Amino acid sequence: MLDYHCRNNIPLTAYDSDKRNPDLSRFYGKLAPVQLIDLSSITAFDSVLDQLAADPSSRAMIDLAAGAGDSLHQLISGDVRLAGALEDLGARATVVYVISRSRPSVAGLSVALKDFAAVPADWIVVKNLYHGAAEKFVRYDGSNARNDALARGAREVTMPELLDDLYDALDQASTPLSAAAEDGALSFTNRRRIRAFIERFDEELAKVAEVL
Repeated sequence: MLDYHCRNNIPLTAYDSDKRNPDLSRFYGKLAPVQLIDLSSITAFDSVLDQLAADPSSRAMIDLAAGAGDSLHQLISGDVRLAGALEDLGARATVVYVISRSRPSVAGLSVALKDFAAVPADWIVVKNLYHGAAEKFVRYDGSNARNDALARGAREVTMPELLDDLYDALDQASTPLSAAAEDGALSFTNRRRIRAFIERFDEELAKVAEVL
């Protein structure tokens, strides 16, 4: 998604909350402003909200690390109160939940929906096709979590699969997708695969562009 914003010249500040594996910063720190935030701090999200207050036209993207639940609870229910803060700012959140076919992933969506119940937010559920074709997400498709998300107005998109070896090569070199598509070090066919991935994902993101 950050690659999408960079390629479409949509300005934003990105925040990476994963101290151990700050992949957003590692891949995209040279293309877009990416700041690290410490979720162990009670003031972890202050810089994000203060940025939005200083420039109401700005956008912020937060890549949440696994296990961010306690920090989110503090943001939503603590002294800042996210819902009130967004109302004061005239802003709205977009929650993007990337889902797999596993039971914990579906259960996690239910928890997230409850956590954000009082927060003005648009929802996007992304089926990660690394875990299989879209029609194989039967646990999610038949779940109360999906019904609850759709009732909240959630939109669903799919993220294409990228070959393991090709992703590993990008990971090893910390290369953003858009740069890899033009990287002469990669074979012609692998550059084509990356471009096809970008094109397919862009078609999906275009469906929800108004809330990105």
